[in-house]
Amino acid sequence: MLANRLKASKKCLQRPGGYRVACFRITLVTLCLVYGILSASACGSGTAYAASQSLVLHSNLPPWPEEFGEPQTITRAARWPGYKGVIGPDSTIWCITLSTPDLPGKSHGAFVLTRIDKDMTVLAAMEIQPVQGDVVSFDVAVLDDCALLFWAEKRGDDYCILLKQIRFQPQQPESPALSGTWTFSAVASSVQDVAVTVSGGQVFFGWVDQEEGRPGAFITHVEEGVFTGDLGGEPADPESLANSALSNLPKVRISDPDTSVTSISLAPAPDGVWAAWVQSGQILNRIMLSPYLDGQLKPAIQLMQTGATGLQGIRPLITGDGLCHSVFTRGRIHQGTVRRPTVVYGVLDSDGNWLMEPVNITQGEGEASAPSAVLANGSIAIAWSDNRSGKFQIHHALAKLADATVQDPQVTLLSYGAATLSTKECFFPEMLVFDDGTRAVLYEVYLAEGDMLVQGVSSLNPVEPGWAYYLGLDFERPLQDGLFKLVTALSASLLFTLLALPSLAVGVGLTLVSDKLNIFSATTAGANLRSLFLFGVVFLMKKPGAWYYSYAPVLPHGLSWLSFWLASLAVICLDIHSVSHKKDILSSVLSGALYIFFDNLFCTVVKGVGLV
Repeated sequence: MLANRLKASKKCLQRPGGYRVACFRITLVTLCLVYGILSASACGSGTAYAASQSLVLHSNLPPWPEEFGEPQTITRAARWPGYKGVIGPDSTIWCITLSTPDLPGKSHGAFVLTRIDKDMTVLAAMEIQPVQGDVVSFDVAVLDDCALLFWAEKRGDDYCILLKQIRFQPQQPESPALSGTWTFSAVASSVQDVAVTVSGGQVFFGWVDQEEGRPGAFITHVEEGVFTGDLGGEPADPESLANSALSNLPKVRISDPDTSVTSISLAPAPDGVWAAWVQSGQILNRIMLSPYLDGQLKPAIQLMQTGATGLQGIRPLITGDGLCHSVFTRGRIHQGTVRRPTVVYGVLDSDGNWLMEPVNITQGEGEASAPSAVLANGSIAIAWSDNRSGKFQIHHALAKLADATVQDPQVTLLSYGAATLSTKECFFPEMLVFDDGTRAVLYEVYLAEGDMLVQGVSSLNPVEPGWAYYLGLDFERPLQDGLFKLVTALSASLLFTLLALPSLAVGVGLTLVSDKLNIFSATTAGANLRSLFLFGVVFLMKKPGAWYYSYAPVLPHGLSWLSFWLASLAVICLDIHSVSHKKDILSSVLSGALYIFFDNLFCTVVKGVGLV
C-alpha cells in the first residue's frame, strides 16, 4: 500500500512542473488550515468561541457555605403557621412547631418543643400543648428561666388568644415544667396575628383583631414578675398571679381605625417596644413602625411598601441609645408589584428621621426575601433567602453596627456568603447568635406531602467542599447523579452531532471538490492533509445560528483543541490502514463526526459541572 502511494507520488513529481504543483498544493492546504483555525479561535472574529469565551475556564458553581456546617434536620412539622426559633433559658435553641395530626380522625395537632444544641444536635423533643382548633398564629418570648408561648386559635366561629408558660428545670433539663393554659382573650371577631416580647421587666403582647370594626393592631403589657412569682413582695404562686393579671388588661390601639391591618410584630426597646404592622394601601400594603415608650405611643412611621400581608420582610432592632437599626427588603415598584427585592439596612430615630439612609446588603443577585437579623456584640447578623443560584438558598452577612452619630455613616461587612447549599429550596431563615459568637440559622424546607422540615446550620462546624461539589453533583446521591449526567451527556452529544451534520456535509463536499482539482497528492501525507482540510472547514463554519451548523457548542479554547487533536489522532490511525480513495474520504467523514461529537461532549460535561 505504501509502496503504491510512493510510486504515484514519484510519477506526479516527474511530470513537467510537478514539483511546483506539489508545493502549491501543500501551501494551499496549509493556508486553509491556518485560516480556518485562526478564524475559529482568534478574539473578535465573530465565532462562538471569540464572542463568548476567554482563554481560561471560570466557575459558575453556586457559592459554597464556607462559614457554616452541613444542614441538619431538626423536626418535621405542619407548614402553617411555620416555626419559631429562640435561644432558651438553658442557652440551647428552642424550636417550637405545630405537629400534624397523628391519629385517624384527629383534626388538630399539638405544639412541640425541640431543644437543639449550638452544633445542631437535637437534644430532646416533647409535646407541650395540644390544640383544639385551627392555629392562626403564634409567637414565643424568653424570660430568665422560662418561655411564653402566645397563640391564637379558631374554635368553631370564635377565636381565642391563649398563653402558656414553659419553665426550664435545671434538675431535669429534658423535661421543662408546663403551666397555664391561660385564656388571654376570647373574641367573637377574626384574629389574624399575635406577637409577644419581653422588654425592661415588662411582657408586651400584640395582636390583630376586628372587634372594633376594621382589623386593627393592639398592644398591652404586664409585669414580668407575674410569670416568675416575684413582684417585689413575698413570693407568690405564678399560676394565680397570671390568672388575675391577665383577666382584665387595658389595650391600646396602635393602628389607624380607618385602615385594615393583617400582621403585627414587636421589638424590645429601652423603656418600651417598637411595634411594626402591615396595613392596607391603595395599591400596595404599607409597613408601619411606631415606638411605644413609657406608656406613650408616638406617631406611626411608614417604612416601606410591600405586596405581602406578613412581616417576613422586615426586622427592626433597637439598640441601647433608642435608635432603630432596621433590616428589610426593598425593590423597584412596577405596575403594582415589587420587582427584584434586595436586603437593605438603615438607621432611624423614634421620630422617623433617617440617620442613615438604607444601604444595600445585597446587590440584586437574586430575589431576596424574609430577612432575619439579631444584634451580636456590636454587630448585626443577618440571614435571608434568595434565588441567585437558581434555587432559593439561605445567605448570611455580618456587619458592624452603623455609627449614626457621624455625618456620613458607613456599613462595614465583616463576612458575607452562602449559609446553605442544598438540592432543595430553603425559606424563612431565623438567625440566632450565642454569647460566644456562634451563629446558627434555622430555616424551612417544604415537602411534597404538604408538611415541612425545619433544618439548621451552625458556624461551629464548618466543612470543606468535597468532590461532589466541584463536579456539580447531588450531595445526597453523588454516584447515581454522576451516572445519570454522564448518560445524559453522551445522549445529548450524539443528538447534537446529528444536528451538526450539515456542517460536516459542506466540509466533505469541499474536500471532494479539492480532490477533483488534484490538490491532494495520492500519498499518506496527502490523505492526512485531506482530513485536516476537512477539519479546517468544520472549524471555520462553527458559527452560531448559521443554517449549516444547527448547534455550535461554546467551549474554551483548551477543550476545543483537545477535541480537535483526539479526532485528528483517530484520523491518522484510520488513514494508516486505508488504501483506496473512497476509504480516505470515509475516514475523513468519520473523523469530522468524531470532532463534532467530542466538542459537544466536552461542552455538555463542562456545563454540567458548573464551568464555562
